[in-house]
Amino acid sequence: EQFIDQELLDIVDGVVPKPCFKSEVFINTLRYNQSARNNPMPERKAEKEEFKLEGMNILIAEHNALNWEIMAEILETVGVSSVRAENGLECVDRMYGSVDGEFDVILMDVQMPIMDGIVATQEIRKSKREYVRNIPIIAMTADSFAETFKACVEAGMNGYVTKPVDLDKLFVELQKLRK
Repeated sequence: EQFIDQELLDIVDGVVPKPCFKSEVFINTLRYNQSARNNPMPERKAEKEEFKLEGMNILIAEHNALNWEIMAEILETVGVSSVRAENGLECVDRMYGSVDGEFDVILMDVQMPIMDGIVATQEIRKSKREYVRNIPIIAMTADSFAETFKACVEAGMNGYVTKPVDLDKLFVELQKLRK
């Protein structure tokens, strides 16, 4: 059994157990940065009862493994499960091979290798299956230009969040699309 000296705990800002995920280090670093400024992290709105996201299953099209890992762990804290597609083509294939109702929404990175999020969304919207054709898709992009937003809407996306993702905005978008 491991014991941590209380005197040590009084002088550190946090403890990250080993082995740990990169996302745990990232999230704890964010918490440390907030506490270092004597500004504790604000309570997230998603932890309040106004958001009912528990039980959702999301397909996340994200080519960056660390970005996906962080997003998946954050979503898990509010009861949302997720599956990763590493590029747009994999996302399209996953949706075409899915059973109706398998996913509640797709979080679609706009800029991915092999097939980008715009083309992937256009392909999904061409499906003969109503479930696939109508699944809600939220764009995720570091690009906040009006042209990109317009392209996402024209491709058939239902929402748009910029990276780094503001969790409260994402949770609002997810709540809007909740069945």
